[in-house]
Amino acid sequence: MDCGGWHIDITEQHCGDRLSLAASLGVLANRLINVNGVDYTESEVRRPFVPFAPPAEITFESQIADEYYFACGVDVVHQCQMLARYRNYFVYFYFDVTTQQDPGGLTYAEIERVLRALEDKVAALLNVSSVNNQ
Repeated sequence: MDCGGWHIDITEQHCGDRLSLAASLGVLANRLINVNGVDYTESEVRRPFVPFAPPAEITFESQIADEYYFACGVDVVHQCQMLARYRNYFVYFYFDVTTQQDPGGLTYAEIERVLRALEDKVAALLNVSSVNNQ
């Protein structure tokens, strides 16, 4: 894949393809990247990096999404990402997570409230019931 000077050796990905990106989070650590003719590993390009996984602090899991992915990790900054498919609607969220070093993000409790509010809004849009509003 060639994205404006960056070449990433990943099959079946396209520039800006959020679904492929989200499916690959935490998996790219040893992939080879070519920037302006110089080869780097993913870990050399993105520092610091902590693999993405669902955090124990957030217990919410969508009950109405057809497909749902949520994980947090460190890719330069502490962050969480959510990708969900509700029928033919796709929703992607990116959250900076607040830390002692960088207090500008959201707390895990705030992120969970956003996820629950989204679930309620989508449930109303699709005319289905969610666990949050029963």
